[in-house]
Amino acid sequence: LPTAFRTAAELTLNLDLQRNFMEERIDVDRARSTAEDIKRLEVPMASEELEFLARRRVEQMLDELAENPSDFTLLREIREVIELLKPLPIEINYWQMQNIYYRMATTAYMDFLRSAKAGDQAAQNWIDAVKRLGRSLFFNIEIMLPKD
Repeated sequence: LPTAFRTAAELTLNLDLQRNFMEERIDVDRARSTAEDIKRLEVPMASEELEFLARRRVEQMLDELAENPSDFTLLREIREVIELLKPLPIEINYWQMQNIYYRMATTAYMDFLRSAKAGDQAAQNWIDAVKRLGRSLFFNIEIMLPKD
């Protein structure tokens, strides 16, 4: 690519990706497409800025989930965003995300587990989603969470 085009693409694509993480609802498909364009065009990713924005946004989403753990849509969105971040050439600091998840999973999980054992399919779906999220955050959930 010509230098001028590469510079413009770098600026535009990085800003688009960063803005996406500043929106109230992250457009995962758009972010994935933008990340693919960055890779395809071989432009550098503004990794420090993106890591900060993405990490803070996911932490906010996890805080919201901790306040309302039954929000299955939010639970799914968080996992999608985390999975989106994994292949990007940035190093995400998962520490705070893991702390928030751990607190939420070890408190709300028991209530959902009791409901699931009583036959509540929605509670079982929540448990399955929380486990998938835990794995996405690099937890060994078989050890961390109580057995079903």
